[in-house]
Amino acid sequence: MDMYENQTQEDKKAKRTARVILISIVVLIIAIIGIIFAILLLKSSGFKIIIDGKTVSNVPEDLFIIDEVNNKVYVSIKDFAEYTDTEVVTDGNNNNNTNPYAYSAHIGEYKSDVQDENKCYVENNYETTSFFLNSNKICKLEKSQDSKKIDYDVYTVSEAVRKENDKMYVLSDGIEIAFNLKFYYNKESNNITITTLPYLISQYDEALKERGYTGVSTDFNNQKAILYSLFVVQTATNGEYGVLNTTSELISTKYKKIEFNENRKEFFVTNSSNKVGIFTETGATKINLNYDEMKMIDSENNITNQYILYEKLIPVKQNNKWGIFSISGEKILEVEYDSLGCIAGNIKDEVANNLILIPDIQAIVVCKDKKYGLINITGKELLPPATDVIYSVTNSGKDTYYTNYTIENPNAQGQDDKTITYKINVIDYLTEQKII
Repeated sequence: MDMYENQTQEDKKAKRTARVILISIVVLIIAIIGIIFAILLLKSSGFKIIIDGKTVSNVPEDLFIIDEVNNKVYVSIKDFAEYTDTEVVTDGNNNNNTNPYAYSAHIGEYKSDVQDENKCYVENNYETTSFFLNSNKICKLEKSQDSKKIDYDVYTVSEAVRKENDKMYVLSDGIEIAFNLKFYYNKESNNITITTLPYLISQYDEALKERGYTGVSTDFNNQKAILYSLFVVQTATNGEYGVLNTTSELISTKYKKIEFNENRKEFFVTNSSNKVGIFTETGATKINLNYDEMKMIDSENNITNQYILYEKLIPVKQNNKWGIFSISGEKILEVEYDSLGCIAGNIKDEVANNLILIPDIQAIVVCKDKKYGLINITGKELLPPATDVIYSVTNSGKDTYYTNYTIENPNAQGQDDKTITYKINVIDYLTEQKII
């Protein structure tokens, strides 16, 4: 009996062990299936970068730094340039060539031999964009400008450029401006979608031709309007220019020339009489087409923007006279001055610089009847146009501003002392007189 009972207990124990083993195998199989399913799911929902509708593989891990909490993407400037050589290339006539829109990246500052690791710039055939560590200002320069006159457009992005992994990174809004593209990060689908300017051109070109226009403008500045859902168009019949959005005509197609200013999101418009004005991105008239010119004076006074003084004022020219408007369209200075700025010329015992602005006091040099004066950014007269010259002298990297004026010498003994010239420190004088 005892032997039988022992055998029965051993059989039961064996059966329990077998059940445990079987259950363990089943659990293991389920776990393996679960792992395989998780891997497949992870692969199907893994991070992707899609450029112009095509998924890009072999993306470096440090190309992007993604802040999922704040839904932000920081991009390595130098590395990103490698992904701008898209397959869609057009020169406006549907001819495929070496991609003029593709960017290359460089350490340092544009046109400088100094290898500054805290600066970099990217460039293509049309423009350069410069970045500076710990600054949220980026500068764009059109390459077609006269090499002697470098006028940067300054853009403000939401965060300063930072350095990680010995690389300079900028937030995605800076990438959009610098590389002329649309950048979208989708947290839910875990992908980044990029749409480049040449791809957008290819998408809209044929549709515009079907509507009676010549297609997308071949002017690079005007092409950039597409990034803001604006289209500078030219009629196929008479070549006149206008501006469209995706649904309607904003500026009638009746003008001789239109140029998009990306920084201001405005249009500089020229009519058949060669008069210039400014229209807003909605098509509203900001400054009437009454002026011969609307641009910066060519000066050596470190002007950094082609159209704007102190980021607030626009010089205009009408009938060979100059005036100033605010960027909101308000007239600041009557159109009655012969010029803005002063060409210093030869000044005795001085190495003088040409001058248009005195940034220390936000003043502008004006000229009337061959005499020079100063106004401030509100149009207030600081010095009447009564002096012979206003100029700056640079010493140890510091600019000092002077004005000279000449009067007749009542005690003159001959031609050599017929006049007396006084040299005045401009800022000291204005301070002493309590004008500033």
